[in-house]
Amino acid sequence: MNDVNFFYKKNYIKVIFFLLIFVLFSHYVYQANKFSYLNNGWLIGDWLINYEGGFVRRGFSGEFFLLLNEYLNIDLNRLVFYFQFLVASIFFIFSFFYFTSIKMDIFLVCLIFSPTILMFSFYDAFMISRKEFLIYIIFLTLIFLITNNITNKIIVLSYVIFSAIFLPLITEIIVFYLPYFYLLIKINKNHNNNFFSKVIKAQLILTTITIFFILILGSQIRSEEICKIILERQGDFNLCSGIISDSRQNFSEIISFNFNRYNNYSYYVHYLVSLLITFSLLNIYLYLSNFKKFLLKFNFYLIFLFLFSSPLFILGTDWGRWINIHFILIIFLLIFIKINNYKSINEFIISPNKKNYFIFFIFLFFSFSWNTWNCCPNLQSSNIFFLGGGIYERVDTLLIKILN
Repeated sequence: MNDVNFFYKKNYIKVIFFLLIFVLFSHYVYQANKFSYLNNGWLIGDWLINYEGGFVRRGFSGEFFLLLNEYLNIDLNRLVFYFQFLVASIFFIFSFFYFTSIKMDIFLVCLIFSPTILMFSFYDAFMISRKEFLIYIIFLTLIFLITNNITNKIIVLSYVIFSAIFLPLITEIIVFYLPYFYLLIKINKNHNNNFFSKVIKAQLILTTITIFFILILGSQIRSEEICKIILERQGDFNLCSGIISDSRQNFSEIISFNFNRYNNYSYYVHYLVSLLITFSLLNIYLYLSNFKKFLLKFNFYLIFLFLFSSPLFILGTDWGRWINIHFILIIFLLIFIKINNYKSINEFIISPNKKNYFIFFIFLFFSFSWNTWNCCPNLQSSNIFFLGGGIYERVDTLLIKILN
């Protein structure tokens, strides 16, 4: 037996993929549980913004948890954790079956688990429990409906209502990633494309209308009123110390604060390098997997997608977070292309041969030798690109703790 192909024939790649997914899920649950007991004002408090002080953006989730607290008599921080556990479970289960629905190669695994994609929350604990996991689930749900030709009116209507009305009331950043949903229409080659084209267009229009009403009717977050109801429900005061008490409410204050932070050139260098590394790995993978004819068009779409979300990079300092959302959705799109079985890329996999060994080690090195952050990297780092040390640094730190 060819030892190069042995790795593929024994289906070991799916086993490795499962183990990596399991490690990420375990890490996610551990960190989310820790932040829950710490009553973290950013990762737990963000879910508890409510309408007690008037209609505000992101307030729907807080009303939901206050309602559950009233009827179930469970602490608010634990309710949020249980919900985060449910969301994480759905996301990782969906991701596992979605990725393993195609023939995988070790290069794709390295790409998926690179620092700006699935490993992002492993390196930066403050990416745990973020609301964009709901965006990923909604995106994968739509792909599931399309690929399985599910046109049941009740199911489709439920999808549109949640994705276009409730989701924007939980996290408004969905509006900056709407083009990904539209691209599914362009990519889909199944006979049901006309039906789902109407579904996606209805979703995009309703989402835009919902966001418009949030901007028009939504008031500034009134921290005292929002926090008062949380404390009345026996919530810890720390829950009010993060996003709820953030004094930067209007656009001018936010932009002014952000530009003061961006005054350091190394902030740009860090995220530019992160982008270039991931873009390079992505393009190398696509080039080696018979995607050459579409590379120029594909990169044009990527540039457009990032430009569409550019207001996020002005209004928020979470640059690593915005980049992470992009690349996770990009990977989902690539798998969708494979599922649609484009003839030009019918071998959407890098053949296991000895010529690709060198490229594999490049992938391995650049996938696990560095890491980036959600926000505000260590700009005093001695690393010329201000990047973290990746999985190797984590292993080294763990060994030191064990030996000491």
